[in-house]
Amino acid sequence: MSFDARFVACCDAERGLLERLAALLADEQRALLRLDGAPLIAIARDKEALLAELAAQGKARLALCGDAGLSTPDDIARWLPGVDAAVREAWLRLETALMRARTLNDANAETSRERAAMAETLLSEIRDTLRREAGYDRSGAQAAPAGSGRKLGSA
Repeated sequence: MSFDARFVACCDAERGLLERLAALLADEQRALLRLDGAPLIAIARDKEALLAELAAQGKARLALCGDAGLSTPDDIARWLPGVDAAVREAWLRLETALMRARTLNDANAETSRERAAMAETLLSEIRDTLRREAGYDRSGAQAAPAGSGRKLGSA
């Protein structure tokens, strides 16, 4: 098999994994927007396994390119214009899939940060409310009631 054919095969295999990753990231995004934590655990597990596959596939492509003297992005950029259109298209499809996955991942990271901040604010408000309510403190002593100190129904 020629170098070009092996390069296209590597790009296509890596693109396929990136497309699967983008689908997982889209699922993750929907779960984050719904505030549905249950599927996030399975998605995280699937993402971790897929990222390991993606790393191995990327390593194979890098090794193939390195053997051909294409060890930097600049080397590839200089090489691409002189090769067959199918090779350039495979590379472009790979880069497009990578950009899509990165965009989804960045959006999910931002959504996750926003949701975490929202949850933290909500928990702080709940804690503050509970501290103001009459009850017992951590030492077991009765906490002072909120307001005037009178209990409802007392005269």
